[in-house]
Amino acid sequence: MPKLVSAPVVGSNESTSAKNGPELVGDVNEVDIHLGGKETKCLLDTGSCVSVVSESFYVNHLKTSELRPVGDILNIECADGQKLPYKGYIESEIVINKGLPKAKPLPCLLLVTPDTEFSSRVPVILGTNILKEFMNECHTNFGDQY
Repeated sequence: MPKLVSAPVVGSNESTSAKNGPELVGDVNEVDIHLGGKETKCLLDTGSCVSVVSESFYVNHLKTSELRPVGDILNIECADGQKLPYKGYIESEIVINKGLPKAKPLPCLLLVTPDTEFSSRVPVILGTNILKEFMNECHTNFGDQY
């Protein structure tokens, strides 16, 4: 059975005793992107060093992107200690229309992973390999104060 690489959290809105302190459960960092020309939801995951797309999203919307083998050179461990299964990787273009008005389309590499319950709702997870590129773009476009 494939492991979840991320999951939504449901919990209390209770906050710390300090006025306006942090809540027990925060918001999920999900945004809308265009991947290969198709609008979809993605999770911005600063705890992941790789980016992934679900196998069903790949089959339904990105099949023209060649699925390339990675071989055994990549061993990715999930937060629960289990190995992340993947089918290979693809190259596709990501466009963010909201929040980064000057952002250019970004060619990206994403692992194709088996479907999970979470990926049926949010089929893309962007890790630091892609997030750092958008951060660099923000720095270029908006300077040190971004």
